[in-house]
Parts: sequence; structure tokens; C-alpha cells
Amino acid sequence: MKSILLVGIGNTGRGDDGLGWAFADRLLEDERFEVVRRYQLQVEDAELISRYKQVWFVDASHKAVRNGFSSERLRGQGQFSFTTHSLHPEAVLQLCHQLYGQRPQTQLLGISGEDFELGHGLSEAARERLEKAHAHFMEEVGSD
Repeated sequence: MKSILLVGIGNTGRGDDGLGWAFADRLLEDERFEVVRRYQLQVEDAELISRYKQVWFVDASHKAVRNGFSSERLRGQGQFSFTTHSLHPEAVLQLCHQLYGQRPQTQLLGISGEDFELGHGLSEAARERLEKAHAHFMEEVGSD
């Protein structure tokens, strides 16, 4: 079994919101990773992540951040709320711990987008940020 799960989150029909899926597509052939795509996270994803040692959630961000992406270690602790429609990655991790007694090492990689309107394809700025985020990710997991 692969020990690293990558969850690409997004919607390719909403411009830069497709960044998570574009990132995931780059790793489909890399045998080190299990790769899944989600439009949004749900309660059932807690069971999925419970089977891995390391989990990376990758999603587009509306925030402008230095270098065009952010990488944050999630702890899965504290208060959270959820709806029947979607969960934050932090909440999925907390549910994973509560329901399955597992707490995989979990990162949230947010890539800044700028065009979230209806339409296919990433903006030029998003493509550049995707490159930077991918290089950072490969550095982080490179020797694992």
C-alpha cells in the first residue's frame, strides 16, 4: 500500500478553482502516491485518510500569499463545524482521529488563484503558482 495520499480539491469548470485537480494530475503516474480528486471534502473522507501515514490536501486559495502558495501542517484539533455539503481538511483529520483512532501527518497546500469564474483552464498566474507549489511539494516528499 502507498503511504502518501494526495487529495486534489476543486472544480475544473471554475477557472483557477481547478488548481487542486491540476496538481493531482501531475502525480497520477508517480507510484509513490495514491491520488484522488474531490469537488469537496465529506465525512466519508475521514475513513479514506485513516489508511495513510501522510496526507496532502491541495486546493485553490482566494488569498494572495507570498510565493503564490502556502503549506500548513494540520493538527485536527479544536472546534469545527460541518454541513452536509463540505468539510475543511482540518475537520476531516479530526473526524479521522475521533472515528478511527488515526492521525496521519497532514498538510494543506493552498495555491493562490485569481480567476474563479465559470470556464475551463487556469490563468497564467495560477499556472506559474502551480509550478512553484509542485516544486515545493516534491522537495518536501522527495526522499520519503
